[in-house]
Amino acid sequence: MPDRMPMSPAEFDAAVRRFEQRFAGTMHQTSGTRSIKGNADAKGHEFSKHLYGMAADYILTTPNVVAHNSMMRFAARLGFWVKRYDWGIHLQGLPTGPIPYWWWVKYGEGHAAEKVGAEHLGELVRSDAV
Repeated sequence: MPDRMPMSPAEFDAAVRRFEQRFAGTMHQTSGTRSIKGNADAKGHEFSKHLYGMAADYILTTPNVVAHNSMMRFAARLGFWVKRYDWGIHLQGLPTGPIPYWWWVKYGEGHAAEKVGAEHLGELVRSDAV
């Protein structure tokens, strides 16, 4: 059984707000929801959760290892998938790889469908389509 479940868009937004409140003044967001073009410009992955409003990137205003580690631990407790980079921290509410088909069916339409476009849909759901 996985150690966490994919978040709904509402759960992701609430967790981001908690994360930002906890670390207010120590970091700032550098990326959130992206268009396909914006994701390409950022050299984002084709399955980037930024395309669905399910990822956020932050940099520390005064970088130090203790603060970085504290942010990562807190983010993991909130249920995020977390990745540390030299420039900061990446949070996402969905696992890496293609969007799970069940998530797309439940949340995709009206949330991510407009952002991604129909031409990209088949690539996003192919991994576990039934």
